[in-house]
Amino acid sequence: MAKKSFLHQTIVAGTVSGLLMDMVIVQASRMQTGRSAPGLNAVSHILWGRRAARQNNWSVRYTVSGILLNQLACLFWSGCMEALWPARRMRQSRQGVPRAIFIALIAYIVDYHVIPKRCTPGFELLFPRNWYPSLYAGLAASLWAGACSREFRD
Repeated sequence: MAKKSFLHQTIVAGTVSGLLMDMVIVQASRMQTGRSAPGLNAVSHILWGRRAARQNNWSVRYTVSGILLNQLACLFWSGCMEALWPARRMRQSRQGVPRAIFIALIAYIVDYHVIPKRCTPGFELLFPRNWYPSLYAGLAASLWAGACSREFRD
């Protein structure tokens, strides 16, 4: 039963988190390029290489795969959050904020200092480095919202 609960909580929180993080990336992309697709397309560089970040239009190949890859990442980080702090132990939303910030910080360290460049979120292909704190703050906020949604469903 515990495994089913863990998986369920992770799917709920990760789905909410992924959708919200997609919105963060779209907004950042609009601010940087004036277009909404390049930020999500850049994520798909994992599959399609650096040319993905140069795609300005929405497409199944670049945008949808970028959305799916981002969703997988958010499911992973939400799973980490659930593993460390199960919903039943984190009843107050204010507890989720520092925990989400901690997970987002770990995500940044893993994304840019541990895994190979081909597996990064692709932010470096589109956004200046000084945008990273805002992008990862968006991740923290999306993880927090996902954690709140899993608590709400309990």
